[in-house]
Amino acid sequence: MQKLDTSRVSQRLRDLHMRKGDLAEPLGTTKQNVSFKLNGKCRLSVEELKILCEVLKIDTGEVFDYFVVTDD
Repeated sequence: MQKLDTSRVSQRLRDLHMRKGDLAEPLGTTKQNVSFKLNGKCRLSVEELKILCEVLKIDTGEVFDYFVVTDD
């Protein structure tokens, strides 16, 4: 299972003057569930990933860079 790059997502949130909790409403979930998802404790669905990209203004070409940690 690939992990979320929380540092890039967190930086993007800061750049947009947002908090993780601000993602709860667009994702239709709780702040706690957002935290679980962004910390890799729960999986993100494809639909949730699309919503995150829209809210965080992440281009589709950058999805891999923002959301996947590779084991080098």
